Amino acid sequence: MASKTYHPLVFRLQALTNLHPGSGDSFYGAVDKLVQRDPTTRRPTIHSHSLKGALREYFEEELKLKGSDFVKTVFGSEVNPDDKTAEPAQGKFRFFSADLLAMPVPDEDPNSTTAFNLETSDEVWEAFSNKINLLGDTAWSAENLRAKFQADVPNFSSNQKLKIAGEELPVIARNQLDNGESKNLWYEELVPHQSIFGFVVQVDKADMLVSSEFTSKLNGKVIQIGANATVGYGYCLLTLLNASNHE
Repeated sequence: MASKTYHPLVFRLQALTNLHPGSGDSFYGAVDKLVQRDPTTRRPTIHSHSLKGALREYFEEELKLKGSDFVKTVFGSEVNPDDKTAEPAQGKFRFFSADLLAMPVPDEDPNSTTAFNLETSDEVWEAFSNKINLLGDTAWSAENLRAKFQADVPNFSSNQKLKIAGEELPVIARNQLDNGESKNLWYEELVPHQSIFGFVVQVDKADMLVSSEFTSKLNGKVIQIGANATVGYGYCLLTLLNASNHE
């Protein structure tokens, strides 16, 4: 059997609204709902299973492709809990976690014309470019990767504030009311809107026709990711950054 040759599709993910990719954890009761974090860097992330699930839901519910051969090829067949004999087929695409690359920090300069800067660091670009290289596309350096991400997103700045911003995420209070009476007050972390992530979807070069359909349906589209969709959380703009490389 011939070995598979994989190609990484590189996406920029820009949070248009506040984002809560929930981890399911609480922090000693102070914050009830925490966001997902990279176990090594402790920066906010969107784990691969959460990202894959959100994209699958977009194709199935928004694009009405539930049960299609396309969805089965990309994501795999659905698991039927009532059928113990069925062996679910795996999808052919490989989804990797979305890495935080820049986060908005208010601009405290009273003479500035911008409300915020997107704080970043050389470290995140080196790490993400290395990831892309190892996954099959060696054309990326940290410099050209950052240039691609920054092409139409202003206010990137490297003042070593990303680490602090990633550790001290905003926390908001949420409340459930019953006839005006508070019944359930809780606190949750969020990733602020305008934050920038990067993620990779790896595809077999033998499936490039399916890959082309996949990217055409995602590039430039707004996808909801994470919790609290009904209150406007998690709406993200996806941009494919290496379209010419996979056609």
